[in-house]
Amino acid sequence: MDGKRGLVGFCGGVTAISVLYAVWDIFIQPAWLYKHWYYDVNEEFLQLKRGALTKVHQIIPMAKVQSVTTNQGPLMRKYGLYSVSVGTMGSSHEIPALPEEVAFALRHQIASYARINEVDE
Repeated sequence: MDGKRGLVGFCGGVTAISVLYAVWDIFIQPAWLYKHWYYDVNEEFLQLKRGALTKVHQIIPMAKVQSVTTNQGPLMRKYGLYSVSVGTMGSSHEIPALPEEVAFALRHQIASYARINEVDE
């Protein structure tokens, strides 16, 4: 009998942890990450800051920017949001979850500062 009780207790514990993790992952973490996200663009640099516990501050010179794209997956399409990806020689940097007007204006602004010629779609 103790074996069954132990197994039921273990399964209940795993279920409780799974529910708590789902609540964290779906509701709390996205709001937390969004609150601790910042970007700034000027003629010389693109600055990206993120993180609440582990803070990351990136400065990307406009002279190193090679491409700028807007991306939209099915979930972001539902809410009218885009992400802007900035490509450099060695990596890609993303500014997530921007409204359509902001994303396209930002893409145009970065392309202008980086002297990238835009092609009409």
